[in-house]
Amino acid sequence: MKKMKKLLSLMLAIVMVVSTVPYAYAEDDLSKETSEQEVGIITNQDELQAALKAGGNYKLGNNITIDKGVYSDAESTAIDLAGYTIAATKSWAISVSEGNLTISGGSTEKLAYILYDGNLTIKDTVITATSSSVLGCHGGEMTLEDVIVNATYGSVVYSNGGTINIRGGAYLAAHDEEMFDSYTGEAPNVNVYAGTFNMDVSEYVAENCEQVLKDGKYVVDSSIKGTAGEGV
Repeated sequence: MKKMKKLLSLMLAIVMVVSTVPYAYAEDDLSKETSEQEVGIITNQDELQAALKAGGNYKLGNNITIDKGVYSDAESTAIDLAGYTIAATKSWAISVSEGNLTISGGSTEKLAYILYDGNLTIKDTVITATSSSVLGCHGGEMTLEDVIVNATYGSVVYSNGGTINIRGGAYLAAHDEEMFDSYTGEAPNVNVYAGTFNMDVSEYVAENCEQVLKDGKYVVDSSIKGTAGEGV
C-alpha cells in the first residue's frame, strides 16, 4: 500500500511538471510578441508625425520624404531609422517643444532639428542640410553621439539657449560661417567631448579633453595629448 502511494505521488509530480512546460513556452512566446508589438513601423510622413505626437518606440520601414515640418512634444519617443533616410523636399525641420526625442541609425537630408525645450539625442546618424544652420537650440539639452553633420551653407549649431553636448562624429560647417553660432552674438553653450571638425573648436572643448590638429582636421578626444594647432 505504501509503495502504491509513493508511485501515485511520483506520477502526480511528473504530471504537474509536464503540464507547466507548455504554459512556460506560451508565456515566453507571448512576451516576445508583446515586445515586438511595442515597436511601431513608420512608412510615411503622416505616420512619422503621429509617432512624434504619441511617443513610444518606432523604426522606419522604408525611406520617407516629407513636404512640411514635423514636431515632437510627447514625453518620450525613440525612432530607429534602421538604415533608411528621411528626406525633406526643402529645408523643413523636426522641432521638439518638450519631452525626450531620440533619433538613431540612419540619415536625414535637407532636414534641420530645432530644440525649444526637453531633450533631443541624435546617434549614429548622417545629417545633410542646405539651410543656414543644421541644429537649432533654444532651450533644453541636445546631445550628438557619433553623428556626421554636413552643414552645406551655414553653421552646424545656431543657438540662443540650452546646452549642446557633442560626443563623437564629424562636423563640417561652411567655411565662411562659424562652427557654432548664436542669435545673441555670445558664444553658445556647447561642450565638445569628442569629434572631428573642419574648424578650431578649442573654445568649446570640455574639461579633461583636448584638441589637436591632425591631417588638416581638428580632433577632440579625452585620450589624446596636445593643444589646438599642434602640427602646424
